[in-house]
Amino acid sequence: MFIRTRDNGFINADNVLHIREHWNKATGETTVICHMTDGTTIDGHIGGLLDDDDLNPPPVIPAEPGYTLLAYEAADSNGPEFIQRSPVIAWALDMGGCGFHRPISLFAPGSGANTAVLCPDGRCIEPGDSTWPNEQAWLDNMREMARSKAKPATEAA
Repeated sequence: MFIRTRDNGFINADNVLHIREHWNKATGETTVICHMTDGTTIDGHIGGLLDDDDLNPPPVIPAEPGYTLLAYEAADSNGPEFIQRSPVIAWALDMGGCGFHRPISLFAPGSGANTAVLCPDGRCIEPGDSTWPNEQAWLDNMREMARSKAKPATEAA
């Protein structure tokens, strides 16, 4: 198991003797001190624990031609409705047993985008969640979801 530091470094937990918190008066924040088995100490910020699966990326296989990643962003104060289309070039295989794979495309959708994969047979699939018979049905559903989110709380109920 590894411990991730805030600066994206890694500490092998097998080499840690013990960890203690330390209040740093100069910076006004809590840090941790890792006492290592070799007698050294590491003073810093801990970002979280990682197991070996986190350090090994999933296998990636090439995608067959004809799959397209669709990303929908509703109109808002930043701009009009936007639909991004990008060819799926590979699949990151699900090794956790959830039963779906992550599409990899040339362009990453924005964090607020709803995505689906347009298949060569015309269906749209949101891996692990939903299926639509075609792109228009997916787009209609995305627009309806955007409208329901845009309504004030008193109207949405």
